[in-house]
Amino acid sequence: MIYSTGMVYAARGQRAEALQIIKELALNWLELGLTAGAIGASYKDEPVWDSIRSGPRFAELVRRMGISS
Repeated sequence: MIYSTGMVYAARGQRAEALQIIKELALNWLELGLTAGAIGASYKDEPVWDSIRSGPRFAELVRRMGISS
């Protein structure tokens, strides 16, 4: 559902809203990966996460990984 919403925003030219959806999807993906044990500390420093790095959810994920931010 959230993916479809993002596609609608993008199609309408609502860039800020579409980018917010992308951030939400990235955080959801990271949370699922962490829960499944599929991601580790190395993910924290990947440049792809720069747009969400300063957010509280990302900081919480890093904390849950057991590493310092």
